[in-house]
Amino acid sequence: MKSSITNFLNVKPIIICLIMVGLYVVSAPTLHAQSTQSSFNSGTVPNGPYVTPAVAISKVEAKILLLKEQYEILNPNSQEYTFNEIKYSLYTAILKNLNSGKTVKESLESAIPILSIDASSALPKNKREEYKQEAINLLRA
Repeated sequence: MKSSITNFLNVKPIIICLIMVGLYVVSAPTLHAQSTQSSFNSGTVPNGPYVTPAVAISKVEAKILLLKEQYEILNPNSQEYTFNEIKYSLYTAILKNLNSGKTVKESLESAIPILSIDASSALPKNKREEYKQEAINLLRA
């Protein structure tokens, strides 16, 4: 009797591991598919027409100055301040891309994913879309 219980106890961890592996194999594709779905499409930017890179640089610089002025009047602990930081990051990335010689469209495409990264996890999806559209509209011809 004792040997059959001992044999069962030695097999029990193996059975548990096999069940866990089976559950992982069955559920992993479903979990992965759910985690990658997003209604915000950061990579899509219309073809244009856009302003010239020189005009885009001046427009983006003016936008950055405006966002800097807003920092002074916003409470650093407020949600608006956080949103302003995210928008500031977006426009500084666009400016950096423009200054490195990228086209206006390429600059937008490279910078807009900033709206989806960790730092902007507090940014609602509708705000992400709003900021993306605002940047596109600013640089349209």
